[in-house]
Amino acid sequence: MEMQTKTPVAVLQEIIALLSTRKEICEKLKQNKAAGELAGKLDAVVIQSDEFIAELLNELSEFGDAVQGDVERENEYQHKWKSMMSDIDTMSSDVLSNSFQSLEALLSSFYHTTIETNTDLPESLLVVLTRQLEVLKKGS
Repeated sequence: MEMQTKTPVAVLQEIIALLSTRKEICEKLKQNKAAGELAGKLDAVVIQSDEFIAELLNELSEFGDAVQGDVERENEYQHKWKSMMSDIDTMSSDVLSNSFQSLEALLSSFYHTTIETNTDLPESLLVVLTRQLEVLKKGS
């Protein structure tokens, strides 16, 4: 996944958008009959996403007026999510579970690449992103 260096505000807003999408994915997947045994994990991921977003919003508040109106939503994670949602009603439980795990791995990869690529991020943001990445990795 190719990324270029972004401002801390752009990084924060993009990750908040990803986590919002992740939460939306989980809520839609829970409505699918095939979700079955995945449903408990989906509930936990929704709670985790809310916690991550709250932390990131706290970081974002440090930038005050620098917050941007446009948020990057053209990335591999967002595209894969849209593709998955178009097929959700016909997915078996195995395909649904595999697709969800693939999205989780892609999110971890996005975090990792963001941390590695954006070396000028404030220390407090790096700490939050690194900790969230570790939590994501444990969930995989």
